[in-house]
Amino acid sequence: MKKTWYAAAALGVLLMCASCGNILLRDPRLYNTNHTQQERIPTLPAPEISADQQVLFDKYTGTDPEFPASEFDSLLLKVSFDVDNVPDYEFFYPEDGRVWVLEDNDLAQYQFDASNDGNTSSSSIIGGEEITIRNMTVYQYRGKNPLVYSKCEYNQMPEMERFYFYHFTGSTAGIPLNNYLAAVDTYSRFLFVYGEITEASSVGIPEAYQTVEVSERAEKRADGTPRPFYEYDPIGYVKSDGTVMLYQEYRNAMIEGEGGAVDFFPYIIKDGARDVARHKEGGAGRSPYLVP
Repeated sequence: MKKTWYAAAALGVLLMCASCGNILLRDPRLYNTNHTQQERIPTLPAPEISADQQVLFDKYTGTDPEFPASEFDSLLLKVSFDVDNVPDYEFFYPEDGRVWVLEDNDLAQYQFDASNDGNTSSSSIIGGEEITIRNMTVYQYRGKNPLVYSKCEYNQMPEMERFYFYHFTGSTAGIPLNNYLAAVDTYSRFLFVYGEITEASSVGIPEAYQTVEVSERAEKRADGTPRPFYEYDPIGYVKSDGTVMLYQEYRNAMIEGEGGAVDFFPYIIKDGARDVARHKEGGAGRSPYLVP
């Protein structure tokens, strides 16, 4: 099996502002705390949806009576990170009356206070001790990739409506955090990576970010256009009880890849026998939206 790897970031990366993002958390003590303002990609064309691909999109309607897509409008999110920087996600129904509150209509950005939800980050520097993420606010972007200008063609395509993007701010060990997380496909319940680190300091601190579609190392379609994030192999899925199963294949790639977790980036395993990803342990596979 052949993997396409990139020098980039995966789930939980520290971001410096609410207009840019990424998805992988290293030790929080190493992150830039200047909150440098970055510009979202001002324009990005909508990827072409072929007739064959439209059939794949139409297969998932988000109307499963046991877990309809609309549940993600109510489900809040917990996230913690283990000593290997692998995220542990869980969606849950709050028992204290909290709901997603609309904060920015243009960005389709919602938020809730997660300060008392017990989210933690672990560090090998201090023997794997769990450190509470304090003053935490979790954000949700409904159908809008926050790395891309909200009103451009890319973020206006109907197929984007099924994807919710997650982000949080807070602090741990006195270090401010501003972290963008994975995109959840609310129709199929798969999780996708959508960001890349483009600059880092001499000591490995991420300093600039962009969406995978504009990366120089992005996977290309046959016509030469970059693949949208949802065509890469998903990293996991949301279970019927709200917890998130991350595929062991993905965990191994984050831990064992060159450069460690911070250098992980989405890939497509090019294996003719590789099936579509499944909702089961060991069910890693290709994207349900990738035309073979």
